[in-house]
Amino acid sequence: MNKYYDSDSKRVLFFGQRPDPSFWDAQWKHEKFSDRVRSRAYGNTRMPAVTKRFLPVLYAPRIFEGGCGDGHVVLALRNAGYDARGIDTAHETVSALHAHFPDLSIIEGDVRAIDFPDNYFQGYWSIGVIEHFQEGHDDILDEMARVIAPGGYAFVSFPQMSGFRRWKGRAGRYPPLSQRQNDEVFYQYALRAEDVIADMERRGFSLCMKKYQSRLKGLKDEVFFGKTILSAVSEGRNIFWKVLRKISEYVLPPFFGHSVLLVMKKHDV
Repeated sequence: MNKYYDSDSKRVLFFGQRPDPSFWDAQWKHEKFSDRVRSRAYGNTRMPAVTKRFLPVLYAPRIFEGGCGDGHVVLALRNAGYDARGIDTAHETVSALHAHFPDLSIIEGDVRAIDFPDNYFQGYWSIGVIEHFQEGHDDILDEMARVIAPGGYAFVSFPQMSGFRRWKGRAGRYPPLSQRQNDEVFYQYALRAEDVIADMERRGFSLCMKKYQSRLKGLKDEVFFGKTILSAVSEGRNIFWKVLRKISEYVLPPFFGHSVLLVMKKHDV
């Protein structure tokens, strides 16, 4: 994956693979598809826990995931007691979900044109989606704002311009966007969190939480030394690496976090 810096928008652009439906189908394809989805769902405690902080499960709020991939987050939210639905463009993956999980509400479609009424959902999860549209994410956020009811929440995560990426951009450590070869295919942006927050605020949302994520990935992706050690910290099983990993959770995220999670509340009418 090649990275370039756009000095006008102050963002990093990644080029390599086209994130179209066939690409995502290849990502989610697995010989034990249903077992893998169930395993990922039962191991996913973070999304339900974050959701419960803002939306109590008592009345089974309707939760939507735009760009749900293999559906494991939808399944995890449903297992936690939510009325969870999802949408994705990956035809083969959605078909596999229909075959293996017929009671799971997943539809094939585009996050820029969601076939649900206005103000239908109390929550909307978007995990690693908005950064993959080279033309921008306005249409996605418009639909997000339309289907979330007043008082509801958007949970939006994306690769971000961390402090380290900002420093590299200012210092000229990325090749400029003008050097990109014409045959290189856009994959994703690293977005500035303040830009996405402002975009959401213009659509009637206010920020409730901002949490930096994937601090070791953000470090491994941006440095050219010590990757063996970083991999050991990230994957090591003994107590030494686990302690070091825990320390890194507090030290690294503000400067190296690869992605950020925003929780935004839609204003009450």
